[in-house]
Parts: sequence; structure tokens; C-alpha cells
Amino acid sequence: MKHTIHLPTAYCSYLSGIVLTILFPVIPDEMSIRVIGVFSALLIMAGFLPAIAGVKVSRITVPAALNGGSGFRRFLSGYARFKGSAPGASYFSNGFSALILFYLGLGLMGIFTGFLHADGLRKSWINAEHESRAVTVTGVISDIPAYHSHLTRFDFNVKTLEEEATGHLKKIRLSWYQAPEIQAGEVWRLHIRIKHPQGNRSPGAFDREAWAARENIQATGYVKSGEKMATSDGMAFFRSRFRSAVRQWLYEHCSENSAGLLSALLIGDKSGISQQQWQWLNQTGTTHLMVISGLHIGLMAAVGFWLIMMLARTGAVPLRKITWPRYAAGAGLLFALAYAFMAGFSVPVQRALVMTGLALSGPLLGIKARPLTLFLLALCVVLSVEPLAITSAGFWYSFSAVGILLYGCCGRVFMAADEARMGGKSRAWLRPQWLVFLMLAPMLLFNQQSVSLFSPLINLVAIPVMGLLVVPVAFLALVLQPIFTSASIGVLHFLDEVFRFWDVGLATVSSVPVFVPVVSIGLVQVVLMVCAVLILATPMGLGLRALSLFFLLPLLFPIKDYPETGAAKVAVLDVGQGIAVLLQTRQHTLLYDTGVASRGRFNSVDGIIVPYLNRLGVDRVDRVMISHGDNDHSGGLERIHQRYPEAEIISGSAVTGFEGAISPCLPGMKWQWDGVAFEVLSGSRLSVPDNERSCVLRVTAGRETLLLTGDIGKKTESYLVSQLEGLEADYLLLPHHGSRFSGSQAFLFQVNPSQVLVSSGYRNRFGHPAGETLDRIEQLGATLYNTATSGTLSFVMGKGPERVKQYKHQSARYWWR
Repeated sequence: MKHTIHLPTAYCSYLSGIVLTILFPVIPDEMSIRVIGVFSALLIMAGFLPAIAGVKVSRITVPAALNGGSGFRRFLSGYARFKGSAPGASYFSNGFSALILFYLGLGLMGIFTGFLHADGLRKSWINAEHESRAVTVTGVISDIPAYHSHLTRFDFNVKTLEEEATGHLKKIRLSWYQAPEIQAGEVWRLHIRIKHPQGNRSPGAFDREAWAARENIQATGYVKSGEKMATSDGMAFFRSRFRSAVRQWLYEHCSENSAGLLSALLIGDKSGISQQQWQWLNQTGTTHLMVISGLHIGLMAAVGFWLIMMLARTGAVPLRKITWPRYAAGAGLLFALAYAFMAGFSVPVQRALVMTGLALSGPLLGIKARPLTLFLLALCVVLSVEPLAITSAGFWYSFSAVGILLYGCCGRVFMAADEARMGGKSRAWLRPQWLVFLMLAPMLLFNQQSVSLFSPLINLVAIPVMGLLVVPVAFLALVLQPIFTSASIGVLHFLDEVFRFWDVGLATVSSVPVFVPVVSIGLVQVVLMVCAVLILATPMGLGLRALSLFFLLPLLFPIKDYPETGAAKVAVLDVGQGIAVLLQTRQHTLLYDTGVASRGRFNSVDGIIVPYLNRLGVDRVDRVMISHGDNDHSGGLERIHQRYPEAEIISGSAVTGFEGAISPCLPGMKWQWDGVAFEVLSGSRLSVPDNERSCVLRVTAGRETLLLTGDIGKKTESYLVSQLEGLEADYLLLPHHGSRFSGSQAFLFQVNPSQVLVSSGYRNRFGHPAGETLDRIEQLGATLYNTATSGTLSFVMGKGPERVKQYKHQSARYWWR
């Protein structure tokens, strides 16, 4: 009896194991991981038991996966057929028993790979004793610094910590305010403060810890002072210094906007692209063109392949011993490697290089492989090197785009038939763009991005212009620079003009509001939309395309989980060292404070508040209450006003830099929304500091009460205790993030909360919440929840006592510390 080991099935088994580890909230100990590895190896060996027991290996065929004659090709083939008459052969006769063990073994091997990587990540975390205290390090600036206003960010490879060699701490990301001029490859001694790269743990927010793990960044921090010790570190950082020199050369001979775009395309440095340019790129669906990925690497490989093919046709390439496809594939791979070298071998570039290398392995090694086999092999290689790549949106965009092109374009008879008809060639050009557009649209919406309906047509022009004109010409200018400087500068001036037209074109197109706005869709909806796209991509002759409408029906009738009348949903969002509290009734939404202002391109509104609102399906904010004008409370007001211009704004004090209409927050203000009562207990008062003017809001739903206190201190606390009766509340947002000057014993005793909420940043420089305040809460017997350790806190009032939900525990990830 013959049995087949099917390579795509084997790959899928291995991939499923790696993906499964991502879902684990914690990972087992080191010994358990080793046991899994040994057990997986035993299962794989059991799959070959008949051969080990003496079964004859009749043949290994390659008709379906590969078509080649050498032993290497047969080894890579998708089919290994065994036939034997020895006693061990009966092991196969009962429903593919050995093959099932073999596939299970591969699945366990995937789990072992994922856990092994997770264990290494856990061991690489920064030691707690080094966090949030001043330390001295020496090391090398390992990559091109990024500049934003007066802030400089850079990666630093640590050589010594406190004058001692460190084998644990290797790569950190630092910020330096008003830094001196620094260059990649320079050796510095720096006095810094660092901490674990914890992000904002909130639904829809960017997962900073996963990003840091993918980039091998062990800590983040800021520089207090430093001194340069040496200009360079030999050849170790030649690539970084070379890329830095290229960026300087671009900015010397191009306008700032053009130099920023060329830096992104040539060396992968996106820090020079302005906020306005990013907005144009997002609104026209061309952002991917400025992020070096599979498209760019693949196009450069195609340019190298085409050049050798042209030279071979002219007889310039000797073809006696090596065929021209092998020359061309080798040249394509060299071009791809050169581009990856320029781009700094970042994680997306490495992923693209793997995919390109596997695609070129066919002609290079003389192998004829199925596209599906290479696609799955690329997935296996990428996830084996970095399992957390699956947490990156770029990973899904890249592989989904390649996957839908393979599914919808490769091996389809109708595409050849179309070219014979009028307009067939134009349809063949448009089909890939529409397939990629339809596949990526639901993923973009899931990641809170708008989708331009012009995107397929724009990319039909933009991709060839960027990939086949701009990037090769930019490389030509770079090659000419050492030998024909004037010609090189002339080429740069030409590209500068191209990008001037590019910016004008994007600005014109983005001004036409023909795009799908950001809407809230969940994972289930994404899966349904992808199924609809896959059905639409089937051949017309199968008659299945009408079924895609059934998969889209749930999108027309979204299920929104609104609170019942008389109830209120409350969420204290994890915005770091700031406050943002969302209160939602049946038909109304109130936002109490807006978090911190922009830090670089990040701000609390776009990064945390809006994604959370979109996850809830909320598209309108009725009222924004700013407790007072401090940046950590009002910093996002301008962005909120731009996003929800109809929202009424009230504040306890003036907000610097905001020019919109603001009403004062006056004690005694009351209103009711959907059976939920709101009352301002304290607010705008004269002759008191800003903190003491904070709006104090009491929210009552049913028999439960919430008290929001802003940054009030002991003075306002004493006023509330002496002037008001019935100050009790079930939930209390601790005043001033839990500073030692707030949350007095008298105030806490009067409020008598059962659950105390703190909004603070992880290891913040103020030491909030203070130890004295925590002691008073412990004496009170209340349960304390802190966004710094629990992430976003959420609960429902008006339905009886309910424990506060902690996002970190609800959605725990093994890469979260």
C-alpha cells in the first residue's frame, strides 16, 4: 500500500503549531519546552517507522510539487512514497496512522519553535534593578538617528553597563532632547534612564511590546548627558554609516519633501516624511510604496533578472556551462540583497528577502516548484525566524497580497483567453490590482485605516513609476555619484521634480472624498469579508460568485452592544501618565479628559481613544469634559475636536493653544442621559491653582456611583468633605494619579469606595501612585486597580456590583511582562 507525505500539508501542520503559541497567555518552563521538543522529534521519527523498520523505499516521485532529477530536488519534493512488505508495513494499513503521527509531530515541532523563541524573549527582558534609575552605558549608535523637532531617537548597542561588560543588555532605543550631532557607528558614553518597553494595553492600541520584541529592543529610555568616545567602531557598522551618508547626500541635493521620500525608498528611513505626506499616502492607498517590502525587493530582483536576460540575448553572457535563467536568477538575488543592504535589513525587508529568494530558487537551482509550496515554505521560514512577525500588520498585508495573487492569477485558463478578446490585456492588468485591493480592504478597516476607492487605479500607475522608474534611477544616481558627480546631481534634480508632481497628484486625488471611512469591524467580520473575496476570485464558470453576497450580509446588520437604559459603560483607558475616561449610556457618550499631547507621531487620541471608540462602534461623542488644562489631561483636545467637531466642550480651566469654544465647568451642573445622572461637584473656581479647579464629576447609574476627580489636591478634597453630604461612591478615580498630596485619609473615608482606580504611566518619573497613598487605600480595605499594571479598566454600572475588568488579564500575551 502506498502512502504520501504531502509537503503543503506538512508545512500547514508546522505553521499551525507556531500560530498556536501566539494564543498562549503564558509559556511553560524551560524543562517542559524541552520535553515538547523531544516528543515532537519522536513523533516525526514514528512517521518514518516503516522505513526505519526495514520497509523498502520503492521510489520518491516529484510530479506534483517539483519536477527535477537530482537527489536534492527529490528531497525537496512534496511527495515521498513508501511501499513495503516487511512486518513494519502493516503499521500503515490502518488509516494513515504513521502519517498522522508525522503531521502531529510537525505541529508539535512548531509549538516547540514558538515556545523556544518565547523563552529566549523572556530571558532577554531588562532586569528590574536597572529600570527607572540613572545608569551609565557605553556602546555604539547602531543605526541612523531619527529627528523630530528637538528630539532625536536612535538605537544603541550596549557594550558596558556601569563600566562592566554586559552579556544581557544588548540593544536599547533612546531619546535625546536637544542632542548634539550624532552619527551611526559612533562610540558614546551615555548617562541614561531606561525601562521595559511597555506600551498602552488597550483594545485597538499599538502593541509596543510585540514591536520591541520583533526589533530585538530590550529597553527604552532617554539620555540625560553623554560624551563621544570614538568616531567609529571599525567595519562593524559600515552599513549604518553608509546609509547615513546616503541620507545626508539626498538632503543636500533635493528639497526636504523629496529627500524624505527618497530616503524612505532607498534606505528605509521614513522619519523625513512629513505628517501631511503621510496623510496623502493613507488617503490614496499608496502608503505601502514608502515602506520597503516584498514589492520593492521583488521589483529590484525583476530588474536584475531582466538585465541579464537582455544581455544573454545579445550574447554577452557565456551560456556553455550555465543556462541564462540561472545567471538571471543569481543577478536578481544580488540586486535584492543590495537593496536589502541599503534598507538596513529591517524585519519587513528580511521577510521580503526570504520570499524573493525562495521564488528565485526555482530557476537558480533548476527546480520547478508549485507556487503554493514556495508560499507555504516562505511562511515557515519567516515564522521560524520570528514567530512574533504574525503580530505585525505588515506581515498580514504582505502574505495576503501574495496569496490572493497566487490564488486569483496563477494557472487560470481564463486569463489567457481574455487576452484573445478585445480589452483582455487591460483586464489582465487591472485584475491583480483589484484582487489585492479587495483582499487588503477588510484588513485596513480592521486596523482603523481608511480605504481609498481610487487605490486600484492609482496603484496601477504608481507601482510601475516607483518600482521601475524612481527606485532604479535613484540607484543609478547613487552609482554615478563617486565617478560622475555632476551627472548624479542632475539625476537627483530630475527625481526631485518627479516627486514635486507626485505630491501635487496625491494632494489632488486625496482632496476628492472617494474613500471608505474608518469603520469598526471585528475579526469575525474580517474573516467573512476575506471568504467573500476568495469566492469572487473563483473562475466565473463555476458559478459561485453570487455566494459572496451571503458572506457580506452580516456587515449590513452589525450587532452593537449598547448599555441598557439606566446603565452606563465606563472605561478608564490606558493612556500612560494621563487620564481619559469614556462613559457610554444607551444613546450618549461622554469623554472625561483626553490624555497626553503628541509625542512624535503618537498621540493618545489617534493611538488609543479613537481605536477604542471604533471597537465599540461609537461614531459620535456628545460631550468632552476636560478636568483642567494640564497637558496630561487636555493634550488630545485639539485632535478630539477635529475628529468629533459636534461635541460640546467644558473645562475647569483654560486650555493653552486650543482656539475652539469652551464652556466653564461649574459646580451644580446636572443632566440625565438615558436614566443615568451626571452632576458636577466642583470645578471652575477663582483664586485657586489649576489642579484645584479640576472638574469633579459624579455619575450615578441605578444604585452605583462613580466619582471622577481630575487632579484635585487636599484643598479641594477638604472643601468637598466639609460642604457636601452623601459623597460616597462605589468607584473612585484616585485624585492626581495617586500623588502623596492627594487622596487624604479624610477624603477617602468620606467617599468610602469599594474599588479605587488609578490612571498612571508605567514607572513614571513622578512615582505615582505614591506609597503613602497606597497605604491609606489598603487601610480602607478597597481594591486598587492601576492602568500601569492592568491596562484599560472597564466595568458596567447600573446592573448590580461588578468586578472591574482588566485588559491585561483579559487579553494576556506571553510577550507582555
